[in-house]
Amino acid sequence: SHIGCINASTPFPDSKRSFGAAMFRTFILVVLTAATTATRFQMKPSRSKLGFLERGARSMSKSGTMASLYPFYHTTDAIKMELQALASRCHGMQLETVAGHGDDGQERDIDVVTIRASGDATPAANRVFMLFGEHSRELISPESGLHFIKTLCGETDLSPQATQVLKDSEFRIVVNGNPASRQKVEQGDFCLRVNPDGVDLNRNWDEQWQPSDDDMGLQQTNSGPKPFSEPETRVFKELVQQYKPTTFLTVHSGTKGMYMPWAYDMEHLAQ
Repeated sequence: SHIGCINASTPFPDSKRSFGAAMFRTFILVVLTAATTATRFQMKPSRSKLGFLERGARSMSKSGTMASLYPFYHTTDAIKMELQALASRCHGMQLETVAGHGDDGQERDIDVVTIRASGDATPAANRVFMLFGEHSRELISPESGLHFIKTLCGETDLSPQATQVLKDSEFRIVVNGNPASRQKVEQGDFCLRVNPDGVDLNRNWDEQWQPSDDDMGLQQTNSGPKPFSEPETRVFKELVQQYKPTTFLTVHSGTKGMYMPWAYDMEHLAQ
């Protein structure tokens, strides 16, 4: 998986050493969780040279659904049910659904999880915003988010590390950032990356936004008519502005790497 991380432009806590240690522990836990999830869902090697997406797409005419081809992944509905069940038994976890509205009047709901140490009223030194599942075809991203929340709730083998992380970090997490399109992927459209409006949510933010070149035929990287034109990205923006995180991570799959801002070129680094 590749993990993009951004330090938001909010003031650091008084103790930079404390913040740095908190962020480091968080990164270690995220990487361990992602590795654990990838191991759990690792598929047997295929004799075919076709990649996962191509094999899935060519299998559509035979079986057609994620549940029949790859039953180890949760559906969108199952993810929501898991989150609801966790919220009922995990102290310190809150689950809410936020509605977003696009320029075209479309409304889409995004589930948001907030987790902090149970009973701790003191603001954490490290406020982490995590976004999973912007690209609907990257099935393992929301799986990693769900497993990470289970870890923070003390339900995996990594729970001891999570307890340490929660001493100075709290989390706001979008587990499934593109649920409407993920449901289409679950029905067999395994190459679908964009939201139902055909917009790449990862390119619909306002940092260095550029209109898409229609002549290039890059439908999967369409940046939309303007920044934050989509219901999903408007929810993301609202959540980030409210939460004012000290650390921001967006988790994808397809490339092994950890990228620091800014990702639009190889020259500019975030201040």
